[in-house]
Amino acid sequence: LLCNNGKEYIIIDEIDKGGGGNVCLCVDSEEIQFAAKIFSRTEDKEKFEEALKRFINERDIQSELDHPNIIPAIDHGDYDYDDLKLPFYIMPKARENLKDYFTSNIINEKPLEVKRILYEIIDGLIYLHDKLIIHRDIKPKNILVFDDNSIKVADFGMSHLPDDYKKEPIQTPSDEFHSNPYYLNEDRSSDDPRIDICALGRLIHKLLTENFPGGTNQSISGENENFDASFDEIIAKMTKSNIDERYKSLKDVRNDFDKYFSKTPTNLRNVLDDRIYRILLYLDTELADQFESGILTLKNETHQGRFSQTANSLNFVCKSIILQKEKWISDAENLPKKSKELKESLITELENVCRFFASIANFEEKTNELEFEEKVQILEELIERLLKSNLDVISSLDILLSKKEPTVEDVDTLIDLLGNPSHSQYFFTRLKSPKWLDLLVKKDFFVEPSVKSAEPPLMVHFWPQVNYLINISTIRPEKVLSIIENLANIVDVTIYRSILLCLYNMPVETAKKAISFIKKWTIKYHSIPELVYLKKLINNFIYKNEIDTTYDLLDYLFNIKEPAIKDYSIVSNRLSFLLSDHEDITKKLVNIDQSTNQARFLKTLCNSLINTLNSESHIDTE
Repeated sequence: LLCNNGKEYIIIDEIDKGGGGNVCLCVDSEEIQFAAKIFSRTEDKEKFEEALKRFINERDIQSELDHPNIIPAIDHGDYDYDDLKLPFYIMPKARENLKDYFTSNIINEKPLEVKRILYEIIDGLIYLHDKLIIHRDIKPKNILVFDDNSIKVADFGMSHLPDDYKKEPIQTPSDEFHSNPYYLNEDRSSDDPRIDICALGRLIHKLLTENFPGGTNQSISGENENFDASFDEIIAKMTKSNIDERYKSLKDVRNDFDKYFSKTPTNLRNVLDDRIYRILLYLDTELADQFESGILTLKNETHQGRFSQTANSLNFVCKSIILQKEKWISDAENLPKKSKELKESLITELENVCRFFASIANFEEKTNELEFEEKVQILEELIERLLKSNLDVISSLDILLSKKEPTVEDVDTLIDLLGNPSHSQYFFTRLKSPKWLDLLVKKDFFVEPSVKSAEPPLMVHFWPQVNYLINISTIRPEKVLSIIENLANIVDVTIYRSILLCLYNMPVETAKKAISFIKKWTIKYHSIPELVYLKKLINNFIYKNEIDTTYDLLDYLFNIKEPAIKDYSIVSNRLSFLLSDHEDITKKLVNIDQSTNQARFLKTLCNSLINTLNSESHIDTE
């Protein structure tokens, strides 16, 4: 699949078939997995044209939407089918759908996870409704779960769109989603956003009880002891058959769920205690309970063993968090240097606090009120920094991204926020202002990581800040080139590929200065994906009449011996690959030979043939 921006994807397998299109597993040139939704043709001409218009609307709306709980269309294009050009678009690949996630992880017994999932779906739908988009196809299959367990709403083929978002003038007939049991019959002719509220309520009820609401003795609290009658009341109001008796908006639904889930103790000592309790409650009920128990014991000044008992509870909290240390250290390899150093120092501090509480709990050391309170405060601050919620971080990063004149203080804030590789990826992929560059260079953001992470998180680049270099390589090419030149020893092939993309985006006058270290790196990394990027770069040189640079690079590529290119170790195949699908380029090179009366390209072809003949023992070389 060739996208409009020139990026290519290779289809690996089929994931799912649907009325609006087929979803396939595909990979890009870096062998990162994505999902491609491809329009499927129907024989009925009238239905074909209507379905095509709806697919184009679906593709275009997903390209414009930008929310962490809405699946984006990150690339798109058209493929040739007979005499037609049929659309497709590329999305991040999900791990599973919501029903599979609930079943395999017994989510109906985990109320805090139900809360997280529910809130992420609601946040995504609120974003849609604010833009006057009605989804109209809410069901578990269209709620996707990713490797970090984040939730994204997908599939807008049935959505009601305002005219501003419609490229093609068509609406989905109500009878085309009659097969979705999460929508009531009376809702199927409506474009009122409250039909999505009802569908979401029915979806939650079905996932928690395996039944739709309305039957005898089928309340959620009656079948699931993790929820009470107050939860039932919210779901009942969401799913009223009379649309006017439902919640007026999903924001009202969210407010009532906030009240339901905010059953936190009011007798903690201060706002910080309460905030830490909520953070821990989101992670694990037992952790939150241990924290609450410890703080309440500490508050009781008449309790003779309050320090040791509180220390025992807080030591449990510390040790539980530190158990994640190995994963955190692994994640830190994918962070910029300063953020990595900060995260490692926070973990070290947490280990020190843990040792203190363990020594007090085991009566190995004595303490006093002042020292103990100080350690509790340090622990709370560490927990808040290490476990800051994803939405809080994203919100803070968005504020930084909007800065027109960033400062050194903004960079320090960024260092503190980037505690997770996905946050680093989020920021640097979206950062396009060149005014950040010099500030980031001074803080060593572009020092190459020394150790390659064995398994970087899915969809997260090993060195995320290279995305920013790609974004600004057309604006500040000389500065980006100087950063690239300082990367003496590339340790990860994905960084090299991204650097080639930077060079491709630069003016050729700047990019050609990089030929010497391209050659050096090519000795290390010379497989098919690298050839794809080199091919783009060579094409740029040819189009801009940088013929000497073109031949300098071509001659090197055709004569390189080690390491062999996987399936392209034969020189002629290498040449064929580099010039394939570019007949005009081949003609241009031949024309240059003729106009300059120098058979450089023809000589390259001849040398390639000679090398091939010499490598085939069964051919008479003479």
